[in-house]
Amino acid sequence: MIKPTIEPIWLNLSNEYVIKLEKLLTELPKPFTADMLRKLFDQNGIQVTFPPTSHILYLFCNSWEMDEKYNLLYFATKLNKVGESKEP
Repeated sequence: MIKPTIEPIWLNLSNEYVIKLEKLLTELPKPFTADMLRKLFDQNGIQVTFPPTSHILYLFCNSWEMDEKYNLLYFATKLNKVGESKEP
């Protein structure tokens, strides 16, 4: 079995934003693109940052699954505190 590609996104989130982001992620269509996620972040004041951070959002995709514009199609997410396992 081929394992999915995992892309990390580094975030500094308060407890309030963790709850908000977890809810927002359930509202994303499956599959989704990075552009869709970026729009979701922009609309909700969530900013991507560089380490060190409080959380990592892992995006899961198969590298051969793309839309018509060759954007990767992500099928799952997992939000972790820094130091937790990334396994879905």
